[in-house]
Amino acid sequence: MIPGPSSSSSALPPPSPLVASSSPSSSQQPWYASIRSHLSHTSPATHWTPASERSLLEPYSYLCSRPGKSIRSKLIDAFNIWLRVPEHRLQKVRKVVEMLHNASLLMDDVEDNSDLRRGAPVAHKVYGTPQVLNTSNYVYFLVFREIEAMGHERAEHEGQGSLSSASQKATQSERLLVEEMINLHRGQGLDLLWRDTLQCPTEEEYVEMVRNKTGGLLRIAGGLMTIWRGESEDGAAGQRSTSTTSTPNLAPLLDLIGLLFQIRDDYMNLDSDTYAHNKGFAEDLTEGKFSFPMIHGIRWSESNTNGGSGNQGVDGSSSSSSPASTSPARAAFPTAVASSSSSMPAARPVQPPIVAPAPSFHLRNRQLLSILSSRPTDEHLKRYAISYLRDVSRSFAYCRAVMRHIDAAIWKELEEVERAFGMQSEGNEQLRKILLALREGWWVEGEEDAGDEEVRGRGSSKS
Repeated sequence: MIPGPSSSSSALPPPSPLVASSSPSSSQQPWYASIRSHLSHTSPATHWTPASERSLLEPYSYLCSRPGKSIRSKLIDAFNIWLRVPEHRLQKVRKVVEMLHNASLLMDDVEDNSDLRRGAPVAHKVYGTPQVLNTSNYVYFLVFREIEAMGHERAEHEGQGSLSSASQKATQSERLLVEEMINLHRGQGLDLLWRDTLQCPTEEEYVEMVRNKTGGLLRIAGGLMTIWRGESEDGAAGQRSTSTTSTPNLAPLLDLIGLLFQIRDDYMNLDSDTYAHNKGFAEDLTEGKFSFPMIHGIRWSESNTNGGSGNQGVDGSSSSSSPASTSPARAAFPTAVASSSSSMPAARPVQPPIVAPAPSFHLRNRQLLSILSSRPTDEHLKRYAISYLRDVSRSFAYCRAVMRHIDAAIWKELEEVERAFGMQSEGNEQLRKILLALREGWWVEGEEDAGDEEVRGRGSSKS
């Protein structure tokens, strides 16, 4: 549903008539003759029409007309098995999250200079970059108006005092949005900085970037649901569900899902025909993006050109103390993921951005880095880079091994959350189905039984 103009404009006084005339007469004054009175008795919203709203939102509507897989809405429904947010509130949460997601996609496509989104030309190729940027920012602010409206809404079945409670929750929700939108833009900003200055981040820095950029929207969904869950269907706060203070901390699970989702997206971008159809063949290479496979491929070359003694595996083992070696993604988990024992905060505290220093690369490492810096559009050059990642650096095998570790951490965290909610016997089957679906495209049956040996040396065996 596309957001429309505010209904509050109906309470404003009727606009003063403005009559344009090139030849004023004694009976007909020019529009500017009464401009002071007009501006004093009307607001900008007075003359904002539904037609103007539709025109402004047209790039947004264009993107929404080709829906994606709605993974975030499905996750919201799955988490609601635990949180049990009243349906009229849950609909608002779904709407807000989808608005934020689609608005961010409009912005992402501009910043990445993309050609396709969901198999169709990107919005800024159709409507132009200036209009799309304005529309994207406009939708961000419409989200805050939706949250504000939640604080003033009171359904017919709600009892006394519910309006005051809703207003407090709306204030909490706005605070959550501000903090996580800051995190989201910091993550996106680092991603763009690394790309445009050709700075290859470490895997740990990549994890923190993803935690901000991808995990932020999931934490918004989980945070909003946690805030609004304390309201019962009959309006008496807390009768149907426990208060938010006793809600298990969902942030670690959401962060892990976001990390798996992003690494999977990076992997599939270079190794999926479906992604090639929807977004273009190996678009991340054309964008110049330091995706997870590229980070491993570049830094694998760096460590292996110094006598081949700088290899590390996903379990953190190393045959050298070379400073050029990249620490494994798994090593970041203890600091990137918190315990499930406490309630979910309104928002993860905003941390100062981490700026990666420009690394020194060995001469032989220039192949992938040079290809990435050229923003290649030639299919043969892209296929060469992909074959290098698959057969030389074994980066695809490494990605799969890392994703298996994250997948295992997700299932372990899921069991902890289920125990906290008292669902050991039945479990959250809806969420389990989503997690199994996230294995599509990269999970190789039996490969997990091989352990980490195939990637321990970062390229010592087949991919």
